[in-house]
Amino acid sequence: MSKNMILLGYIGAWLLFTLVAWNDKTFMGTLIARLDVGSAVALAFLAAYAYFETRKGDDFINILIKDTQGNLLDTIETAVQRDHCSRSEIAGVLRSYHGDRGYYQIAFLNTAEYREQLRQIARNKLDHLSIRLTESDRLATLIEESSSQSHKQVDADGTKVFLNISNHPLAEWSESQIQAALDLCPQGQIIDLPFPQVNPSFSTDEVVALAHSYWLESTAVLDQKKQMPHCALIAGEPIMCVALVELLNKQGIKCYSATTHREVRCDDHGQKVSKFNFVRFRSW
Repeated sequence: MSKNMILLGYIGAWLLFTLVAWNDKTFMGTLIARLDVGSAVALAFLAAYAYFETRKGDDFINILIKDTQGNLLDTIETAVQRDHCSRSEIAGVLRSYHGDRGYYQIAFLNTAEYREQLRQIARNKLDHLSIRLTESDRLATLIEESSSQSHKQVDADGTKVFLNISNHPLAEWSESQIQAALDLCPQGQIIDLPFPQVNPSFSTDEVVALAHSYWLESTAVLDQKKQMPHCALIAGEPIMCVALVELLNKQGIKCYSATTHREVRCDDHGQKVSKFNFVRFRSW
C-alpha cells in the first residue's frame, strides 16, 4: 500500500469522525465534538509521525565491503528496501555482485554481528550494512586481485609516486609540504596531475563519468612511465574530488587533502593580503 494512501487514510478518518460528531448526540459523538484544538494538533502530529516512520521502510540499504582492518574496499548500491532487508535478500545481492566467478564465501555472514546489523536496520538505527572480510574469504580475493596484483607487478621495476591532483603545482609548494608528501611516500617522488576541468552545468552522474575517463587516461600515462601511484593529494571541485577519492581508494591508493593556516595582513596601500601556510595532510 502506498504511504501517501496511508496518510490520506489517517486524515480521512479524522475528518469523518469530526463530521459525525456535529450531528451525533451519542456519548462518542459528544466526546469527539469536545476535543479541543490541542487534541486535534496532537492527532495530526501522530498521523504525520506514523507516515514518516512508514516512509523509512522505503529507504534503500547499501552494502559496505571492508577489509580486515576496516578500510572500505567497495560500496554496493542495492535496490533492497529497509522493510525487506533480510539474509536471503542480501545473499541475492552478493550473488549478483559476484557474478559468474564461482562460489563466494564470507565468514562474516554467519556471525552474531551480522544478524545484529540486520535488526538495527529494521529498527531504523542503521542505514547501511557493513561487511568485514577475512583473508580466507573468496570475495575478498576477487576485490583485491585487480589492484594488488597490478601494483606488485609495477612495484618490481617502477617508481612509487605521490600524485598531486590539484591546481596547485609542485613548484608552488613550500618545503614543509614537499617533505610531508615524501614522508607519506618514502623513497618516492611527487608528480603533478592537473585537476580536471568540470563544467558547472554537469549533473553528478556526468561528473562521475568524467572522473572515470580522466583516471583511465591518467593511469595509461603512469603505466607508460612505469610510475606506481602510492598516495595522492586531491583538491578541487567537491563532487569530482569525491568521485576521484572513491576510484583511487578502490585501487589501494590513499588520498589526502591539504590543511592550511590563513594569515591576513595589510600592505603599504592598506589592502588586505592573505597568505596560506601549509599545516598538514589530512586523509579523506
